[in-house]
Amino acid sequence: CNAASPRRYARVPFLSTRSPRRAMLPTGGILSVTLGASLLRNASAAAAAAAPLGASLGGVPLQSGTSAAVLTWRAYGQRACSTAAAPFCAARASAALGGGGLALPPQSENLHKWQPQHQHQQRRGMASSHSENTNKFVGEALQQLDYPAKLQRLLIVPQREVSVELVMQLDNGEIEVFNAFRVQHNNSRGPFKGGLRFHPQVDIDDVRSLASLMTWKTAVMDIPFGGAKGGIAVDPKSMSEREVEKLTRKLVVAIKEVIGTYEDIPAPDMNTGAREMAWFFDEYSKYKGFNPGVVTGKPVYLHGSLGREAATGRGTVFATRELLRALHMGKISDMTYVIQGFGNVGAWAAQIYSEMGGKVTAVSDASGGIHNASGLDIPKLRAFVAAGNRLTEFPDAERIDGKELLTMPCDVLVPAAMGGVITESNAHKLQCRVVVEAANGPTTPEADLILRDRGITVLPDIYTNGGGVTVSFFEWVQNLQNFKWEEDEVNRKLDRKMTDAFRNIWEIHTNRNIPLRTAAFVLALQKVVQAEVHRGFD
Repeated sequence: CNAASPRRYARVPFLSTRSPRRAMLPTGGILSVTLGASLLRNASAAAAAAAPLGASLGGVPLQSGTSAAVLTWRAYGQRACSTAAAPFCAARASAALGGGGLALPPQSENLHKWQPQHQHQQRRGMASSHSENTNKFVGEALQQLDYPAKLQRLLIVPQREVSVELVMQLDNGEIEVFNAFRVQHNNSRGPFKGGLRFHPQVDIDDVRSLASLMTWKTAVMDIPFGGAKGGIAVDPKSMSEREVEKLTRKLVVAIKEVIGTYEDIPAPDMNTGAREMAWFFDEYSKYKGFNPGVVTGKPVYLHGSLGREAATGRGTVFATRELLRALHMGKISDMTYVIQGFGNVGAWAAQIYSEMGGKVTAVSDASGGIHNASGLDIPKLRAFVAAGNRLTEFPDAERIDGKELLTMPCDVLVPAAMGGVITESNAHKLQCRVVVEAANGPTTPEADLILRDRGITVLPDIYTNGGGVTVSFFEWVQNLQNFKWEEDEVNRKLDRKMTDAFRNIWEIHTNRNIPLRTAAFVLALQKVVQAEVHRGFD
């Protein structure tokens, strides 16, 4: 239980090697230790641990004799300490954290109401978590609807959360342990649906938030899916292709019993693509038989759909077109665009904006940003990056700091990378007319209020980037039919879905005089509640 170096698993005699071992111990309160991606969640501080630690842990006093509870130590997944190990693990964790990361809520609180501290909250200070931000937006929409409190809770709490550990031998012979998650939020309207992301900052809170967003996104787009999300806390760029494949296949084995063609259908997300989805489909089929519909975003030649790769970026452009039309701002070709993120979504959005006559003046990725007031040559830039060059080395542009990009003058700002990038600290500096949220959760609630006060229209993520899941639905349908559609048909159907969804959001926006984000959540909540009520609760 190597708390000082949580990325390594040291074999010690009393540490479980696979499944958690639980000890019934007297307790003095509920304790949570956040350590990297490791979590001692919903566990009890043992009275047995109190004496060796001087009756305190990280400055939090421990008392005994109130009740019996389960002590489960999760060291990078589902590792656990035995009774004898409790003092050792607690001491190592306390020392590694310097007494921080501990939460001891009153015993009178119900356990299921308590939200533990998460690693990304420690990274970002005491800022609200992603799931809290999502729930704030949901809560604002619920104020517009007369739903009872019990039903509101049903809409917010995920139906299932799966946390697994993936133990893998790397190419250099070292043993590494990776945390992986799958959160299934709601399936009242159809099978769970949501992507898989590989990123070092993946944690249960982020996945929980993204799963919720998928529930509302599929409802807004009126496709018969629920919401889910998953991911692995890993930097795939630091791994070989063989290691990424091995890790992907281990994830399939770990979660195969809770996914399926009619149960939960994963898809690509951050740092995953058609390659990973092909591995996923193949590994799942080894256990469950031929099942191409178990995952979407597969290669076109392996039961994938034409148009899927560009779908999220293309949907973002369709969404922008509808917003400009509704605001009487003009056409795509009349606008200038700044795009944060030049991955799949950002690159395709930039490409299609450019093809339609728009001027993309600045883009960025993890290496930094570039700017050209006359407009970037997007096809040339994409070819340059695809050749293995850094975006910031593109010769026909001026290099800028990635953080400056969000505040550059433009008509349309398109955040298409990480969440939480438009915050209270920079929202007042934005120099755009509209924000088109191609990323998931790029704007915090506090920043959203500032943008409203400034008159900057925000097109919400649960609609803007709905093109990806929409064409994923088309791919799923094609897999069930065993019949491939032409790309023109896919794009035409996507255009219709984006147009219809915007019309519904705009109608609620104008009738209720509420922001577009709130209107989108109202639309989604109405659809999900209708399904929940008519399906019943028994």
